[in-house]
Amino acid sequence: MFQPTEAGAPQGSPISPVIANLTLDGMESLLKKNLPRKTSNGENLKVNLTRFADDFIVTDNSPELLTQRLDPY
Repeated sequence: MFQPTEAGAPQGSPISPVIANLTLDGMESLLKKNLPRKTSNGENLKVNLTRFADDFIVTDNSPELLTQRLDPY
């Protein structure tokens, strides 16, 4: 059954990727701000946020860091 919406951006509209990318900008900033740059033994962390259009993936060389530090977000 079709239910018209009263508010919000319809999926597939031109504004939808813009809204998604505004959100991803904030997510990228939070990652950079809240994650350490180096481990306790001085090793560089390799946390990366890769974006394509309105999709993303977060990668790191340590699965433990991703599950322990990013799950709260």
